[in-house]
Amino acid sequence: MIALCGLAGLAGYIDRLAFFERHPVLPLALTLVGLGALFAFEHAQVVAYPGASLRFAGVGILGPALFAFLGLGAPGPICALQAATAWRLGRGSVFPPTACGTVLTGAWYGPATGLLAFAAFALSGVGALLTSREPAP
Repeated sequence: MIALCGLAGLAGYIDRLAFFERHPVLPLALTLVGLGALFAFEHAQVVAYPGASLRFAGVGILGPALFAFLGLGAPGPICALQAATAWRLGRGSVFPPTACGTVLTGAWYGPATGLLAFAAFALSGVGALLTSREPAP
């Protein structure tokens, strides 16, 4: 579910988010479903490993700033920052910055850009967790 919502967000590049801007309920719904799926994924990881906990990583706050400076080029640096953070901090470090960055970006720039921010944060963070040096449950 996370991948489907994220890939739908990245598909917005095809028409420079015009479709999502004409239908603002769709990116909002995809973002909420994706955040719910990401929370369920992280919660299962945190419960399975007693040493893990949800951690706030400040990279989420950088989402709106990167969109302000780079426009539609922001997902690249967001992916790099989120993947490095998730790789370093491990389980519990993907949902908090993703939720923060997605909500702030969506509130500032609209639901279409919020979905794009979700795609960048979630896909890179989950990818880093799945390929990290920690064993899977």
